[in-house]
Amino acid sequence: MDIRTMLCWATVVTTVAGVRAADFQHELSGMKPWTSEQFLDDPQEFHFAVIPDRTGGERKGFFGKAMDSLNLLRPDFVMSVGDLVDGGGVPEPVLRAQWSELESFIARLQMPFFYVVGNHDIWTGFSGMTPARETSIKLWKKLHGHNTYYSFMYNGCLFVCLNSMETANYFPPREALSESQLEWAAQQFENHPEARWRFIFMHKPLDWTSDRWLTFERRILKYYYTVFCGDWHNHCKAVRNGKNYYMIGTAGGTFDRGVTRDDLRYGIMDSVTWVTMTKKGPVVANLALSGIYGDEIQR
Repeated sequence: MDIRTMLCWATVVTTVAGVRAADFQHELSGMKPWTSEQFLDDPQEFHFAVIPDRTGGERKGFFGKAMDSLNLLRPDFVMSVGDLVDGGGVPEPVLRAQWSELESFIARLQMPFFYVVGNHDIWTGFSGMTPARETSIKLWKKLHGHNTYYSFMYNGCLFVCLNSMETANYFPPREALSESQLEWAAQQFENHPEARWRFIFMHKPLDWTSDRWLTFERRILKYYYTVFCGDWHNHCKAVRNGKNYYMIGTAGGTFDRGVTRDDLRYGIMDSVTWVTMTKKGPVVANLALSGIYGDEIQR
């Protein structure tokens, strides 16, 4: 193998491995008409998106717009925070039709999509295991597998997806996340001490006030992590013990307060949340669907 062939082969290997060489070339000397040659091309940096609720009386067209926008943005993958179908104790054929409609939207995505349980996806149990709740659990497991909460690693980061609807008794005392689920979640943190960051995805922000969550939170405080949830249909950021907690809005879900269009006074807008993982931690941007267009601008 001559040196030219070796160099070409090295270039191919580098490209396949996803490690970018310095591709920037120029013939200028002295002062240059640009600001820096330090490009944002770190191979450890990656992007993912978080899709919010679409339920509670869906406004048609927005969730499909979100799918098309994500294909334009091209994140590595898409997370969710639950409430992807209306549910609501409807007969099983109606619930199946709702899931089929959802899957027709998600099938448009050109990257993986990760499901998280919301209170419309698995219906509220109130004071016991109602037939509607049992039907929704069985259908979830048939469509998405037995695990209603799970974790995975990606590019050195841990992703933990919780089920805010695990317990059947949904009224106070508010302990919707079982002790066993939170013990499992804490073990995921402890089993991956090498993770450079950890993300938690769940549906109910109210769960953050439960005694079990506070105990869990104290156990994981020594780690770097960020939490995302949905449910309330508006954007809000909280900082707890130096950790960022994000509640994100809607992609076609019901607007609260009688709002009929994006209203940033209340953090209300149809959007996708864009997360860039950097060496120093995640950078979060909320992108209004009203401002994401393809290469042809159309109303």
